[in-house]
Amino acid sequence: MRLAVLALLGGLAVAMVLGGRLSHLPAERLRWPALSLVAVVLYWAPSLLGTSSSAAVLLVLCSYSALLSFALANLRLTGMAVVSLGLALNALVISANGGMPVDPLAVVATGLAQPDELVGVELGPV
Repeated sequence: MRLAVLALLGGLAVAMVLGGRLSHLPAERLRWPALSLVAVVLYWAPSLLGTSSSAAVLLVLCSYSALLSFALANLRLTGMAVVSLGLALNALVISANGGMPVDPLAVVATGLAQPDELVGVELGPV
């Protein structure tokens, strides 16, 4: 979550430096904005409901499908083609591997967890 907030703030900072204005945001009409909210609910549902890993992967893939549909509906906006490509490639990796591959050593190296905290935690295929 922190990374998403930092990315948003970083994007806003770059936009301001390049001459963008927040007042221009309301001028852009988003198509199918509810899909982005549906995607967030689907993405968080596995952790809130405590679903099985296969159901969690399915819900996350449904979330990606909703986000990809939202991005494709808004391709006319600058950057949405790149967003669409990224979403499609992430969905491909998740579906091909039955989850997002995560290296336990990388989780420890980033400081997100200690080695003993990862015992019995399913991180996805490596």
